[in-house]
Amino acid sequence: MNEDRSFEGVAYSGGIIKDHPFWGNLAFDISTMSAKKSIPVLKNHDMDKIIGSGKLEFNDAVRIKGKISAVTEYGIEAFNLIKEEDFPMQESVYIEPASIVTLRNGEKMEVNGHEIVGPGTVFKGGVIKEVSLTPLGADSETSTTIFNLKEEINIPMEEKMNEDMKKFTDLFSDSPEEAFKFACQCQEKASEASEDDKQKLIDELNAKVDELTKANEALVANAKEKASLERSEKIKKVFSVLGITYTDDLKEVYDNMTEESFDKVFSGLQSDAQKLAEDKSKREKELTSFQEVKGTDTDTDEEKSKKVFSLARELREKSPTTLSVAASLQEARKQLGIEE
Repeated sequence: MNEDRSFEGVAYSGGIIKDHPFWGNLAFDISTMSAKKSIPVLKNHDMDKIIGSGKLEFNDAVRIKGKISAVTEYGIEAFNLIKEEDFPMQESVYIEPASIVTLRNGEKMEVNGHEIVGPGTVFKGGVIKEVSLTPLGADSETSTTIFNLKEEINIPMEEKMNEDMKKFTDLFSDSPEEAFKFACQCQEKASEASEDDKQKLIDELNAKVDELTKANEALVANAKEKASLERSEKIKKVFSVLGITYTDDLKEVYDNMTEESFDKVFSGLQSDAQKLAEDKSKREKELTSFQEVKGTDTDTDEEKSKKVFSLARELREKSPTTLSVAASLQEARKQLGIEE
């Protein structure tokens, strides 16, 4: 640290935060992040504990250049701890994402030139509200030239109840599980308040959980009904070709199948129906061809003779070395049902 109390460091390295307890593998898309021209530097994300201020730079990482206050209690404290006692402080950023991308297990995405593999989360459009100094850290890939700090990525909760409720509602629309975890965090935060405030917060959140759970159950029921109708239409169409009756018992069986199982079963039925349709078409063509060759009882002798000679010629072409002319004529009459 310089004597003029200036400092600089890396607030976020751009790398992957491994195994976050709530978000899995975690990354922030630097290309979409922003901040005000000057942001506060706080102690442990407490707005009442001002250490100083700084300016952020966004490129391959998020870097901060700032100055520690010489007049605030916590600025003096931080200066003495770091400069005089070489206390191992770390940087922690407070980010409010504009959108959240959830990666399923094994799903991959490139962020800041790094590959993140699910289960994980990518925050986009993040606004960095402040940078804090804290003794805790999560990302071993960052450092600073003055403080020799490591980095912690925090997603602090707003203390106002209406903001908590808004964030809870937004989370629930994407992931009820994450929303419930957030509610638990809010309950822990409430322990710092009075007992009345604590109970009020818990009651509000529990009521919201019940409300959104019911809404979610209704959406799930509607989705199941829609999926059932779509499956029934598919099966009925195939069954009509196969000549199978679609009963309520069969409907229940198909409704209870997983997506993967249904797709496999339907694919097999579809293949059988297609094969049956092709065989039927082939038989109809063969029957029509045979009727055209054989003719009818109303054919004249001349027409019958033409058909006999035509068929005999075809038979000779198929077996020129084993079938004589006489034999081919005899076989043609036999196939056409025409007596000599």
